[in-house]
Amino acid sequence: MVALVQPAEMRQAEYYRAVLAERRAQVEDELADQSAALAERPDVRRTRRLVETIADKRKEQFELDCLLRALEHRFFPRRAKPTNPVRCFDIEVSRRGSWWTVTIPEIAAVAKAGRRDDVEMVARAHIAAVIGIPIAEIGVRVVCES
Repeated sequence: MVALVQPAEMRQAEYYRAVLAERRAQVEDELADQSAALAERPDVRRTRRLVETIADKRKEQFELDCLLRALEHRFFPRRAKPTNPVRCFDIEVSRRGSWWTVTIPEIAAVAKAGRRDDVEMVARAHIAAVIGIPIAEIGVRVVCES
């Protein structure tokens, strides 16, 4: 069953799609700037801050992609494309006090999450920051949980 879309709703959807696409382009530019600054590696403290900033930008990029995909699916179904992860990573999760430790063996990295519900997103964001691809292209699978 196809839902009917009113012309005003379609105009609003087109407006929001343009706004989201513009913001995504800005985030893409900011990511490029942060990645270039990270390549210089001036000092350890600044490097850590840059990696955190890149991770935050990757999360924002992922959220914008999800919103754009939802708009496409609802209002422009012929243009909507299914997205599947390009790369999948196995992760190991363990509880350490009030934190969850996320080990990503494939890239020899460790991250931590405040809640169990955040583990997969934290892992994906960390992987995206390290290898430099969008979060939407990364899948994770918990292979060990303790």
